[in-house]
Amino acid sequence: MSIRFLDPATGADVRSTEFARRTLAAAAKDNLELYQNISGAPDWRKWYIRLFAELAIEEGRSPAQLAKMATAGLNEFHTHLHTSSGEKLSAAVAKGFDSDLVETVVIRGSGSKKSIAVAGHSGPLATLAAEWDSNGWAEPGLIETFRFLDQNPNLSLDGNLLFAVAGAAEFAPTEHWLKWGGQVAVVARNNPKTWERMIAMARASAGEMLVPVFRQDKRVPLENLSDQELAQVAGLDMLEHYPEIASWMRQLSNKATSKFILGLYAYTPKVNHVRVQAVQETLADLAMKNFTKDKLVLSWLATPTDSTAGPASIGHDQQSRFSKRSSLHVIRDSFLGIINAARAAKPKFFDSESGEKLMLIDASVQQQGPSYSFSKRTQRWRAYLAHYAGFRVSYQVSPPAKTNSVLRHKILRASYQGAPLFGVKPFEVALAKSASAACLVRDVMDPNAYSNKDTTTELQRFSAIHGGLWRIAYRPKSVWIAATLIGLPALLRSGY
Repeated sequence: MSIRFLDPATGADVRSTEFARRTLAAAAKDNLELYQNISGAPDWRKWYIRLFAELAIEEGRSPAQLAKMATAGLNEFHTHLHTSSGEKLSAAVAKGFDSDLVETVVIRGSGSKKSIAVAGHSGPLATLAAEWDSNGWAEPGLIETFRFLDQNPNLSLDGNLLFAVAGAAEFAPTEHWLKWGGQVAVVARNNPKTWERMIAMARASAGEMLVPVFRQDKRVPLENLSDQELAQVAGLDMLEHYPEIASWMRQLSNKATSKFILGLYAYTPKVNHVRVQAVQETLADLAMKNFTKDKLVLSWLATPTDSTAGPASIGHDQQSRFSKRSSLHVIRDSFLGIINAARAAKPKFFDSESGEKLMLIDASVQQQGPSYSFSKRTQRWRAYLAHYAGFRVSYQVSPPAKTNSVLRHKILRASYQGAPLFGVKPFEVALAKSASAACLVRDVMDPNAYSNKDTTTELQRFSAIHGGLWRIAYRPKSVWIAATLIGLPALLRSGY
């Protein structure tokens, strides 16, 4: 099985660009001008960033407006989702949910439980958050998030099951959840090398990892398999085994005596990102319909390279930072300005319907492509709909990081080398992962986390760790140009 995008009226296949266009147009149907711009954009790759930004402004008008747009957009999204045989994806996933299709192997760690911490940092976490806030790398709410962890050093993750879709991904919180003594069910495709690594990691941890096995031949009991043999048969592929993933989700839900955390962390390049997001969205919708509000937590890792509404104070901070540049930076920026680089930030301010002063935050990166933006926007819609419905949500903006995929890309490697000179901090992976995982712990364990439902910005803004992309003194696109030029020597190296 895989995922097809079909016209609900004709049953004909629809290209991913047309699928995105229809979904966004449905969300914008009450704004005629925006609706027409989306429907008639002549070159989607040139227009999509602008259109997502205009959508973000509309979403920021009010919680009711955001909920209305998200509902209309996701309804349209679902009508196009089908299996390779033409069955509706939601129907296929629902059938799996009602079946017992997956066997489970429990890997219990024998390591000592680690304290909840951020890699490379000793001392109060709130102090670290205050430093990042001062440097413009994170939002002030992170201080409160980390202070909660400081004030509750003996938190126990017992009873909280993290069902991690794409749990073997480089940025997923699996490793830290296990280190901190938690229980994780990992959805990852069948790749023996990956599963050998994951099983070894779980064995060395203080936690417990649940491994899925879907097989026809069950003659050999799973408990008789060595770790190496288990790695050969473990795994569920999101684009092939979505009924089985839904089945496993239901099978394990009762193992969580406190919270069942549905973590949706899948990413894959180009149009397959939309396909894996289709599965994630269908799982989230199914979970909200079948699990209680006091049991279910939904978790995503959001990106700072997106367009969203934010407080106007962020734009004022950008302008202040530009006016306070040193003389050397002014001279440098004047030369870079000749090639349209290092241009001053030009925040776009607007008012919400209630009179709240907002701005458009837009650090979108063209190279990520329209499928990335489309997938991320549908995630945010679901996060807010869940939040408004009374479910606990962790929608953590995580910083740009020196991941393997970035360091393999020569141009991005050069950009990351030069970015700190303009106020952008690419984080080390261990630092970014542990900080994001710590935020998830707070979101799950603190009953006061995200208690305000009358908002269009809180989920992505409150504890966002954006590495400076939201508060730099320059227009983000012009920074990447300048940073790449200055970081060109990094092109000659395999990493840094």
